[in-house]
Order: sequence, then C-alpha cells, then structure tokens
Amino acid sequence: MSSIDHDQEFAGFFRDHDRRLRGYLKALGAPPDLIDEVAPRAFIAVRRHWARLRTENPRAYLFVIGRREVGKRISSYRQQPVSTDFTQIEVADGHDSVDRLIDRVTLEHLVRKLPPHQQQAVTLRYIEGFRVDETATIMCVRPGTVKRYASDGLAALKVLIAHGDSVEAGNEEVYDR
Repeated sequence: MSSIDHDQEFAGFFRDHDRRLRGYLKALGAPPDLIDEVAPRAFIAVRRHWARLRTENPRAYLFVIGRREVGKRISSYRQQPVSTDFTQIEVADGHDSVDRLIDRVTLEHLVRKLPPHQQQAVTLRYIEGFRVDETATIMCVRPGTVKRYASDGLAALKVLIAHGDSVEAGNEEVYDR
C-alpha cells in the first residue's frame, strides 16, 4: 500500500473516531482545553505507527493513548471546578431530536455519578460500542474485570434511574456495595 493510500485511510480513521475520542476524554473528566491538547497528540501517536496498527486495533490504541495522556495531565486541572454546563453539547449533523439530546445529557449526568472504573467501562462498552476485549485493552485490565465494572455500573445506573436521580447532592457517587 502506498503512502498516499495510508494517508487517505488514516484520514478516514480520524473522521470516524475524533468525536468518539473527545467524548471519551470528556467522560473521563477532562476539561475542553485538555481534550483539545490530548486528542491531536493521540492521533499523532496512532499515525506514527499506522502501517502496523491499521491491521491490528488502532481504535483501542487511540483510546489507550488518550486515557494515558489525560491521566498524566489531569492533576493540574483538578484544582479547577468541573463544568456541568451541558448547553455546549453538539447535536450530531443537526438531526438529533430534542428528546434524544435530553436523554444523552441525562445519561452523561448519571454516568458521571459512577466510580471512575465503572464510568470508563459503561462509557466504552455501551456508549462507544467497544467489545469487552477492546475495553479491557483500553482500561489495562482483564476482560472479566471489564464485565464486572460494566455490570456494577449498569446496576448503579438502574438504581439512579429508579430513584429519579435522587442521589442529587452535588458530586456524590454511587459505589458498588
């Protein structure tokens, strides 16, 4: 495959995954300016190894790099208050209905109440659509651990939904029992 073909293939990969990566980094609690810094760096790392990664699992590698970079930089951002302004969520191609947007905002709000590992597992598995093995690679855990985190996270979300999100005292989190 020529370098032009690799470039075109990578450009398609970028178009398909930029928004998903940014959503994942946001779910990790990264502020917008950190996301704007980390996302391009993660894509650059993937592009650097594209000839090898293109036949393996470039999406999982991209998310691992993004998670690691956010982890390295997040401590300096922790002193700043986390925004809960959901008015800045972009509507995909202008075709999402208001109800769907409200559901998405509500889900994002509820997922943020989960412990960090459950947030990651639920976001990657059920929002981003990664398989268990891909999620395990991204989170650097075993597939069984991903299943447990995701299951516990879904159970906690059901409790939150059943109680009408009554666990609403700021940043309280729903921890597994």
